[in-house]
Amino acid sequence: MILKMLIKILFFLLDLTMRLEYTKINKEAMVKWLYSSYKDPGLEAYFKIEDLRILKHLANGLENRDYWIYIGRRFQLLKIYDDCRREYELKTAKEQKVKE
Repeated sequence: MILKMLIKILFFLLDLTMRLEYTKINKEAMVKWLYSSYKDPGLEAYFKIEDLRILKHLANGLENRDYWIYIGRRFQLLKIYDDCRREYELKTAKEQKVKE
């Protein structure tokens, strides 16, 4: 009971620091970031480290709840990497079309 309350307070404090405004989403900036991130060696290293960390946790054998949390984290990580790859391929395909 106390742990759940502390977790709620922690999330509340973290939400205060982010202050995201969901009505003003700049999709063009997001696409530009995804495109430029795909070939960034720093981001690639981050993905490798995080994926390896998640896989190590999964290999250790986890409780059912923790297992699904790590599966979700890995899915999110792979989804972001796939979004970067997709935007990179779309933009390079458009650039090649313009050249032809």
